Amino acid sequence: MREDSPTRFIKIRTPRPPKPDPYATALELAGAIHRVLEGADKTRFHLKDRLDRCITSLILQLARLNAVAKRGRWTYYRTAQNYLVDALAVLDILLAHKVNPRDDIEAARTLAKRLSDELEPLAMG
Repeated sequence: MREDSPTRFIKIRTPRPPKPDPYATALELAGAIHRVLEGADKTRFHLKDRLDRCITSLILQLARLNAVAKRGRWTYYRTAQNYLVDALAVLDILLAHKVNPRDDIEAARTLAKRLSDELEPLAMG
């Protein structure tokens, strides 16, 4: 009697989900924050400047990763996380100041939280 099971050398693999790309997410977040800054006319300059500097520094940190040895990358991810926390805090301040448009701020916060989820396992080292 012949067995119908597959031979040993055939392996069925399920496709892995694509790896998250924090750099692409950070660029998407930069676009969302730009929309927030465009709509925040009456906000104090130092808050808008701080938010712009945070997102720019975050993207620069993620861009530098290609030049770093794999062992030391976690420090860059951790620094990027710190910039992200600062950006989230400024977005919270803008929400508290009732800056319009509120929907743009919420969209930026959602993207920032997604980026935070992507950075967390990478920053563990």
